[in-house]
Amino acid sequence: MSPRLRDQADARAHGGPDLSGCELEPIHVPSAVQPHGVLLALDPELTIIQVSENSAVLIGVPTEELRGRSLSTLIDPRASGPVLNAVANLAASGQPSYFPGVTLRTGQSGWDAIAHRTPQAIVFELAPGNLDAPVATNAQYQLVRHAIARLRSAGSLHALCRSAVEEVRRITGFDRVMVYRFDADWNGEVIAEETVDGLNSWLGLNYPASDIPPQARELYRKNWLRLIADVRYSPARLVPALCPIDGQPLDMSHSTLRSVSPVHLQYLKNMDVGASMSVSILKGDRLWGLIACHHQTPRYVPYELCTACELLGQMFSTVISSVEDAEHREYRTQITQVQAQLGDSMEQERDIARALTERRPNLLAYLNADGAAVWREGHYELVGRGPEARDAERIVRWLSSDIDSPIYQTHSLPRALPGSEAHKDVACGLLAARISREPDFYLLWFRPEILQTVQWAGNPAKAFEQVEVPDAPPRLCPRTSFEMWKQIVELTSRPWLPLELEAAESLRVAVLSAELANLNAELNRSNRELDSFAHVASHDLKEPLRGMQAYVHYLVEDYAPQLEEEGVRKLHVLKHLSHRMSMLIDSLLYFSRVGRSELNREPVNLDQVLRETAETLRMQAEWANVEIRIPRPLPTVVCDGIRAGEVLQNLLSNAIKYNDSQQKIIEVGYADDPAALAGSGGVGPVFYVRDNGIGIAGKHSRKVFEFFKRLHGRDKYGGGTGAGLAIVKTIIERHGGRIWLESTPGEGTTFYFTLRPEDET
Repeated sequence: MSPRLRDQADARAHGGPDLSGCELEPIHVPSAVQPHGVLLALDPELTIIQVSENSAVLIGVPTEELRGRSLSTLIDPRASGPVLNAVANLAASGQPSYFPGVTLRTGQSGWDAIAHRTPQAIVFELAPGNLDAPVATNAQYQLVRHAIARLRSAGSLHALCRSAVEEVRRITGFDRVMVYRFDADWNGEVIAEETVDGLNSWLGLNYPASDIPPQARELYRKNWLRLIADVRYSPARLVPALCPIDGQPLDMSHSTLRSVSPVHLQYLKNMDVGASMSVSILKGDRLWGLIACHHQTPRYVPYELCTACELLGQMFSTVISSVEDAEHREYRTQITQVQAQLGDSMEQERDIARALTERRPNLLAYLNADGAAVWREGHYELVGRGPEARDAERIVRWLSSDIDSPIYQTHSLPRALPGSEAHKDVACGLLAARISREPDFYLLWFRPEILQTVQWAGNPAKAFEQVEVPDAPPRLCPRTSFEMWKQIVELTSRPWLPLELEAAESLRVAVLSAELANLNAELNRSNRELDSFAHVASHDLKEPLRGMQAYVHYLVEDYAPQLEEEGVRKLHVLKHLSHRMSMLIDSLLYFSRVGRSELNREPVNLDQVLRETAETLRMQAEWANVEIRIPRPLPTVVCDGIRAGEVLQNLLSNAIKYNDSQQKIIEVGYADDPAALAGSGGVGPVFYVRDNGIGIAGKHSRKVFEFFKRLHGRDKYGGGTGAGLAIVKTIIERHGGRIWLESTPGEGTTFYFTLRPEDET
């Protein structure tokens, strides 16, 4: 809720007028037009299906005669061809096409035709041409050209707005032209004005967001221009009221003649305005403001001049970003320089919180704030003025639980987080950048409360009034007073600029990068320690182990006759255990290196790798009476050939080992249709190793890939360490691939795997 409008909210809570009806008013489907022009709705064959009821008055053809006729029967044959072809081929973008100087069969000439296509129908409008323009047609080009040049050369927002109001008034002749800018809460402020002599100035006055409700703002965002030639007009209804094509009101969002909300018309009457025109100003896709024009008496502006003003509005919208950026260029340069220095500090100091708060420049020098802080895992480092640690913890807990966006800003924290009023003198405004939620890591900037005096055009808490109507519910009417009304605004700080939000996001990314660099450094350190451990495991641990194995061997060979049978058995157990321990150490050493070694990716003939692997295992396969089948040659893939060979060797060895069938068969191949395989992600080729062995229960389909995980007794099926499939999984995932299995206990197992990421083509 806007902090400026708390009085209005309080009034509503105590029985004031409910404005929700205004926000729901369907102003885009009024089923009526302003009476200075005629609207025709056409089907795809250009047959007239709806007509505004003023057609007889303006073009001399009654409504009932137009409906059902082709548009070609209304327009003069000499002009009908180009216009009809263009209308028939309109794109369904909603944007209007302009056809000046149209002549009707009735003999009337000089009409402006404006047409656009909607999902329902083609909207074709006729409006008076350039009959009473304040400047001659042949001078318009130079006038617009001069106006555009002024806008493009404006060096500041003030100069841009001054140029806009002066040039639009010069083109249109309106009594008052203003630039009306929206704030973050959609309240409006007049920041530039040009008037005829004798009018009171509205410069600097503010208007509540309720003056232009959301659906009206959305229409301003869609349509660059809106003209109300006479605020006291009587609407001309559409006949029939509903579009015959779909039985719904005709969508008139892009209609130039669309009738206006009665509430808005009354609002203009209360301001003693006879005619108005507005030109939208957009910054990106957001409505930034309006060029608002008022005249004390009715005033019609031909479409040709309206399009000139629309062009100026578009130019204003194009220039506004660069002009606003230019005004903050020095500040932006400062931010860029400080960020570079903070980046250097984070490179030199592993403790990022200390780098941002204890070095110079620090986090406070980055943005214009009174305080800045780093909150990380319960530790609070504050620079400048800010809330106490317990209050900062409450803010962080709230950000972590309630705020999804990584960048959050408010210039009224007490209204966003009730209970924060106690520290409004140091933290009324908050800008937060979330580095991580778990663990909690935030960058925070604080601004104190600033009391402001805002000049409103009338009391914003009384933007609407309820008028009693005999034998009917009370009617909501806009206020009648626009006298200056001053309000002291509390619980707000200086607002955060868009460039400050961009800067917070940029620093957030830099901190994340520094965090990643620190994690990589820590990972490298851990890898070095793992290498040291591997060295110890392979040398310092295995050396005494080899001595133990040698002595056990000597004892068995030399002293067995002197020992009892039980003693000899225990020596053999000790020999077996020492051998198993040696295997475990070797597997652990190899597993650690597989996860970190460089992959030598190159095109590899996987069929050749498979046949070499099968030859290596030939004696083991023959001894186990296993037949290895290769239905067709495997393709060439980009991978590390040595590691791919290790994958195949492990899978084939397991398939040979875990098979107790009478006729043992192993098949190695690849899938013709990878997308048909569950779990493949549609990535090919998908290789498989299939056996008819003992199978694996579904509950163990993940466990088999865990390190040192065996599903059977230590010595059953030839023993082993249980590291083979864990190594296979690591190699495949290092390639960016996946491995999974399908199995039926007692019938066999198929291992599937890929050797490239799913997004690689």
